[in-house]
Amino acid sequence: MNEIPELIQKRLIDTNHVEHAAIFRRQDSSLRVASLGFNLSSDDITYLVSLFEDLPRCREDGVIFGGVTYRAIRADKFSIYLVNKRDGLVLVKTKTLIIFTTWNNTQYASVCIESAENLGSYFKEKGK
Repeated sequence: MNEIPELIQKRLIDTNHVEHAAIFRRQDSSLRVASLGFNLSSDDITYLVSLFEDLPRCREDGVIFGGVTYRAIRADKFSIYLVNKRDGLVLVKTKTLIIFTTWNNTQYASVCIESAENLGSYFKEKGK
């Protein structure tokens, strides 16, 4: 198994606190890997990458993704956490990648966030 799909499975999905996960490259917004059944369009990925370019708007106006409005509870140059009443989204930026995870109403947001941040730290240590 390739290293990145294995990391998605073992460090994120297998925790049972991450509903879906994907990793994409910042430079060209290309999808590197996504968890089984998690379908992101190239427009979705481009939009998610662009959130880091206008953090004040993200914090003030929130984000609409997949037709759902999310409120930012954190939006800085390294991480964006978005929530609504039922679920949430996490984006963690490294040197070359963005880790994107989601959680649902049966999962703990804090564990999803921690899992994504830990994987982000792993890639940062590798210089990726």
